Amino acid sequence: MKVLHRLYNQFDLKLLYSLKDYFYFFCFLLTVFIVSLSYQYFKYIQLTKYDYHHTTALVLNAYPKTKYQVLKIRLKENIVGYITYRGEENFKNSKISLVLNTKQIDFIDLFKPNFLNSFKIKKLTTYENKVLKYIQNQHSSIKTKEFYSAIYLGTIMPYDLRKDIQKLGISHLVAISGFHLSILGLVLYILFFYLYKSIYKRCFLHRNIYLDSMIFVSLGLFSYILYLGFIPSLFRAFAMLIFGLILFIRNIKIVSFENLFFTALFLLVLFPKLLFSLGFWFSIFGVFYIFLFLKHFKLKSKLLTLVLLNIWIYIMMIPIAHFVFSDFYTLELLSPLFSLGFNIFYPLSMIFHICNIGGILDTLLEIIFVLPSSIYVVDKFNIFYLLYVLFSLLSIFYKLALYLLLAMSMYYIISVFV
Repeated sequence: MKVLHRLYNQFDLKLLYSLKDYFYFFCFLLTVFIVSLSYQYFKYIQLTKYDYHHTTALVLNAYPKTKYQVLKIRLKENIVGYITYRGEENFKNSKISLVLNTKQIDFIDLFKPNFLNSFKIKKLTTYENKVLKYIQNQHSSIKTKEFYSAIYLGTIMPYDLRKDIQKLGISHLVAISGFHLSILGLVLYILFFYLYKSIYKRCFLHRNIYLDSMIFVSLGLFSYILYLGFIPSLFRAFAMLIFGLILFIRNIKIVSFENLFFTALFLLVLFPKLLFSLGFWFSIFGVFYIFLFLKHFKLKSKLLTLVLLNIWIYIMMIPIAHFVFSDFYTLELLSPLFSLGFNIFYPLSMIFHICNIGGILDTLLEIIFVLPSSIYVVDKFNIFYLLYVLFSLLSIFYKLALYLLLAMSMYYIISVFV
């Protein structure tokens, strides 16, 4: 928390100052956007050159239906979509070959997952991940095996475990994302900083120890992302980290709403697919509400700041999340506590797995997974969401708007149960 407040108060330099700066910056963004779209269109032309296109894909998930399966796949052309397969073959962790009917593929399909017309689907290989096997061998129950595989390696969870996680209101903790990357980055930073400190004092006093530590963390996190195969949510978070690191090097204020807007805009023009990514928009809203908290509340106690920040993010994000997801579970109210606990659980469980005692917390997890929870369906009022976003923006400038925003969110939560 001290680091966050330091980032908010330490640097006063802005990214852009004059109208000329803004003009050049938006010209740069426009150029990047044109190049990105041109590249995507080139891929589309190559894919649809013939009516039928033979390719390979990785199966990301399988959804069993009554008489068929729906497979979520990532083509070797880096396009994510869905196909249907009539049969009971297990495609988990598999590479497949297939033929696509490209006559029904539109350019927009390259940017968001859609159903693809395919045939001649054949399993090629089932790849074995030695790290995955090492993790799963430390657990006896299927749920704990899948849980740890998901939070460490980003594997897809089976349906029953996903429902248990959703019931607890901790989907954001289990679906590997920037949250996990930030915890891992903090652990790497602390380890490297204290190991490097003695060497720094003897040999590298001319260097910036904080910058060196951040560069090491960036390299470590990039290696992790590379190993996992560039999971979009992690790569997106890493891109934001690098952008923040560049601002840090230039002594430009990091915790800035303007810079958050520019970061989001830059990522959108660089990766147009993010426009259709719920995870991206949830990340932007989450960071936005963190910035609001840091702007308006400056507490002396680091522990109190940590606790209140978790509660604050939960309360602020409830209306945003349930604009998309209608089901509200009573156990979601404990989400801030789970989030606080996860900050300790995640690095601690990593240490346990490295020491080959990863199953030490299995009993606790299995108890949590079966906690009873009631479900409520949230009514959606579009005018409420428009006002909520409006007051969120006004809260940047007016503290009264912030209090009204908080009241709106509390009213929203209470109205679910009334």
